[in-house]
Amino acid sequence: MQKPLFVFFFAAIIALGACSIKAQEIPPPPPTISAAFAVKASTIAKCVGTDCSSVNKFSLTGSHVLQLTPEQEQALQSDTTVTVISGGGTIPLLLGSDPNFENGDTSAKVNTVADFVGVPGTSVTAKLKWGNGTLSVRVKAKGAVEAFSAPVTRDVKDTRALTVYGVGASIDTPTSTILTAEAYLAANARSKITGNSSLNGDQSAKASLIVKTGFFTNPPAP
Repeated sequence: MQKPLFVFFFAAIIALGACSIKAQEIPPPPPTISAAFAVKASTIAKCVGTDCSSVNKFSLTGSHVLQLTPEQEQALQSDTTVTVISGGGTIPLLLGSDPNFENGDTSAKVNTVADFVGVPGTSVTAKLKWGNGTLSVRVKAKGAVEAFSAPVTRDVKDTRALTVYGVGASIDTPTSTILTAEAYLAANARSKITGNSSLNGDQSAKASLIVKTGFFTNPPAP
C-alpha cells in the first residue's frame, strides 16, 4: 500500500534556516541586532498513478533592528543595499528601488522580487526606517511554486520541534560592506500532514507548517 506524500518543501525551510548564516559566512560582529520572524507554509499534493505534483505556498513576516554609528547612518544612500537573512532566506533591499527615496531621507519602502528558499518570483515588501543610532527593517514576503513530489515510506501526522535559526543583516555600498550582524533564534516549528489514498492507487495530501520565534537581541550561538 502506498503512503501519502511527504512535502520536502518544509524540510528545506527548516534546513536553510539552520544553516543560512554559515552559508553567508558573516562573522560575529560588535553591532547589536534584534530580530524575530514567523513563517507559514502550506502544500497541496496529488499523485495520479506515479505522476506526482504539488503546489507549495508560504508567507514570511520578519523584523530586524540594527545598531548604527552616525557614519553608517550617513551611508544609507540610494545606491546602498540592506540585506536581511530571515526565515531561511536572503533578501537584498536596494534603497534606491523606492521611487520616492532621496538621499538624506530616513525611511524607504522597497517592493521587490527575490528567490526565497528556492521559490522564484517571491513578492517582497519591506519598510526601512533609521535615525538616532538604529535601523529598523520590517519585511513581508509571499511566494508559491509548483513542484514534483514522490511517495515516501512514512506518514507524518503532527509534529512539533524546537529549531535554532540563524538570522542576520548586512549593509553594502558599491565600494564596501559597512556593517554585518548575526543572531541565533530559537523557533517553535509545528507541521501537520493529512493524506488519502484511493483504491486505484491515486494519492492526495495537505500539509501545513508554522514556524515562529520570539524577539531576541544577540542570543548566544548554539
